[in-house]
Amino acid sequence: MYVSISCVQSPSCTCKVTDNAKIGAMRCSNNLLCAKSKVAPVKSQTMPRLELCGALTLSRLLEKVLQAINIEFDHCYCWTDSTIVLGWLKQLPNQCKTFIGNRVSEIQNVTSKSDWRHVPSKHNAADILSLGMYPNDLQECHMWWHGPTFLLEEPSRWPNTQFDIPGLPEMKEPTRALLSFEKSEKFPFDRFPTLTKLKRTVAFMLRFKTNCFKQKFKRNVDGLTAEEVNTAYLCLIRLSQREMFPNEYSALHRGISVCKGRVVALNPFLDNKDIIRVCGRLGKVAWWH
Repeated sequence: MYVSISCVQSPSCTCKVTDNAKIGAMRCSNNLLCAKSKVAPVKSQTMPRLELCGALTLSRLLEKVLQAINIEFDHCYCWTDSTIVLGWLKQLPNQCKTFIGNRVSEIQNVTSKSDWRHVPSKHNAADILSLGMYPNDLQECHMWWHGPTFLLEEPSRWPNTQFDIPGLPEMKEPTRALLSFEKSEKFPFDRFPTLTKLKRTVAFMLRFKTNCFKQKFKRNVDGLTAEEVNTAYLCLIRLSQREMFPNEYSALHRGISVCKGRVVALNPFLDNKDIIRVCGRLGKVAWWH
């Protein structure tokens, strides 16, 4: 058993619900369950907007019907003759402008994208409400009381629902963001208010690097030790020296004497921790003790 509901829009929002029950493989019945007609908004709207209002009325009526009859259907089919509405319902609400997005969001909360199908206008039973019909003619109208004849067939033989709808109206323009940044190899010393905070931050970074190569139960999660803070301090000194004296540091690291530069008069050299030290004039004095 499944429920089929169709909608159409003209000067009034209209929708019609048809209960379609299948029993066995040889018997199939299709009968009117309920119908609803709603006056269009007073403010003039475009036809696609009015068609979306019809789909919104459809979804609200479907929700009320399912709550009232308390029957578990195999599937719910929602029909509309508007390909633009079908295109909107396949989009995310935030991709549409406000008027469309709010209604698409409410419709999608009740129905899913797969529930919606396209019906040709000549087979849309809800079109009878918008066009109007004399009571005598309505009494003999088979489409009104039993829906379009294709509903009695297998779903595979129903009208095609695959449409390519390029250029949907009232869609938001995609926001294009350009991210530009300057690559810098310098350490952001100026982002730390005090030297103590800087040393402790770097100490935690070095510990994290070390813990990444250890098994979980062997990782160090205790408080920082004085040795870790001192190691971080020496690391910061090396970083600052490489930034301030790149040529001198590179030459000393290769074992080449510094022949020119701002520190050449101080007789710089690298110690065993790769930190630039200076001899000064006292380095040339012969000490006896």
